[in-house]
Amino acid sequence: MLMSRCSRQACLASLPISLNDISMILLPMWPGLVRTSLGNSGKQRFSPLRPTNSCWKGNIKSDDKTFTPATTDFTMSLPLQMDDTKVKRGIVIKDDWPGYNLDLFTYPEHYHEDIENIYIPHGVIMDRIERLARYITEDFEDSKIMVLCVLKGGYKFCADLVEFIKVLGRNSNRYLETRVEFIRLKSYLNDQSTEDLHIIGSSDLSFLRGKSVLIVEAIVDTGKTMKALLKHVETFEPKMVKVAGLLVKRVSNMAESLTNYVGFEIPNQFVVGYALDYNEYFRDLNHICVISKKGKMKYKI
Repeated sequence: MLMSRCSRQACLASLPISLNDISMILLPMWPGLVRTSLGNSGKQRFSPLRPTNSCWKGNIKSDDKTFTPATTDFTMSLPLQMDDTKVKRGIVIKDDWPGYNLDLFTYPEHYHEDIENIYIPHGVIMDRIERLARYITEDFEDSKIMVLCVLKGGYKFCADLVEFIKVLGRNSNRYLETRVEFIRLKSYLNDQSTEDLHIIGSSDLSFLRGKSVLIVEAIVDTGKTMKALLKHVETFEPKMVKVAGLLVKRVSNMAESLTNYVGFEIPNQFVVGYALDYNEYFRDLNHICVISKKGKMKYKI
C-alpha cells in the first residue's frame, strides 16, 4: 500500500530536480502510480493514473472508470550522498522551474499580487529538513552540539531542524543533545546583498569555545556573509564547525563548499517565505515563493 503522506510527496512530481541522493527522498507517489525506465538514458517515467471517460483499451479499469497514464519525465542523477568536499548535496532545482500556481495552495491573501508562484511547498521543505536532521545525527560524533541560529531568516529552519533531531533521538539509540544560541546578521538591502556583515547585538561568542558547532542559515548565495561569520566564529576556538543551509543559490562563485548540509540548490531567484523576508515582509508565508515585481515595488525602502 502506498504511503499516506502523498499529499506532501506528490508535490515533488513536477519539481525539476536532480536528486544527488536518491535515498534521501521518496519519489512522488499516489494511488495508481506507474513507473517505467527509459533504457540507459538515466530517466524514469512516472505515470499517475487519472480518470477518463474512454472505454477499456488495455488500460487499468476500476468500476465504471478507465484510467490512463499522464506521464511526467525528469532526470535523476546517480545516487551520490556526498561529494569530495564532504558536502551533503541538496536537491537541485533547475533554472527553468516555473513554480506552482498560487491557486493550488493556501497562503495569506494580502500577498496575492506580491508573489509570482509557490516555488517550494511547505511539505517538501519539511521532508527535506527531516533528511538533513538524519545526516547531522549520523555525522556528529559528540553527543552534544551547539546550534548557532542565524537570525532572522533562519529561525523557522532552525526550529524545525532541531525538532527533527530530537524526534530521531527519541526513536533511536543515538541521541544528539542540542543547545541553541542565536546571532543576528544583516547583509541585504531590498533584494541586493551588501558587502558588509553587520552583527546586530552582542558579537561575543565565547560560549562556543571547545564545542562542536552547527551554524544554521536559511540561505547562502555568494558566501560573503558566511565566510565572514565563519572567520568570526573561529576566533573563539570551537572544537569543530559545520554549516547547514536550507537554500544555496546557484550564482557565480557560489558558496556551496561552505555548506556541509544543503537543503535545496536554487537558481539566482529572490525568494521569500518560510521566515525569509523582503524588508521584513513575507516571513509569515509557510511556503518558499518568488516575489513579484509589484511586491518588490510595494515593499521597497
